[in-house]
Amino acid sequence: MRCVLAVLLAAFLLSALAPAAPVPTHLVPKSSPFEHPTAIGTKWVYDDLNEEVTHVITAVKEEKRGAKVITVSSVNTNGTMSFAYKLRISERGWHEVAWANVSKRAPIPKIKFPIDCEHEWEYRGPHYQWASTQVPKTGLVKVPAGTFKAMKVVDTEDTPNGFKVHEERWYASGVGLVQIGGNWPSRTLKSFTPGDGKKP
Repeated sequence: MRCVLAVLLAAFLLSALAPAAPVPTHLVPKSSPFEHPTAIGTKWVYDDLNEEVTHVITAVKEEKRGAKVITVSSVNTNGTMSFAYKLRISERGWHEVAWANVSKRAPIPKIKFPIDCEHEWEYRGPHYQWASTQVPKTGLVKVPAGTFKAMKVVDTEDTPNGFKVHEERWYASGVGLVQIGGNWPSRTLKSFTPGDGKKP
């Protein structure tokens, strides 16, 4: 709510300025500096419970207003690839629009814009229900791939057997997911390789 009020106040102040008057720089809307890789061939290697998991961008689809949908595949031990998920990157944020073994479901936010606001959302599906909170602050996260300035999203879920899941996901601009922590199976980024636009 604070972010909404701030945007409305800024719009009011801008409209009150004379046409010839320069717009104060602190009132000029800023584009989000938080970016996700979209180049084909981009590769993430994770340590997932002592098992190596490799994800690669294998396709990119251009949409309206500059949005892109990337297809990410998992590299199997025999070198073949299997579909992992699709992520839509737009002015609204990052939304997961498809997942392996799940045919239909509503898009799930991973990060919402603007990033300097706190966002909360819920997901209610046939098998899982959870609440997410996006913290409007960044912190340094150290993983095997390096140290990243990252944003935290916290997921909480009450499972049918009474276990309360608390998962913390950390995302870095220009990289994507760098770490998952909390009392849920962890995942840390071992290496990141930007794509060159060529299919692997």
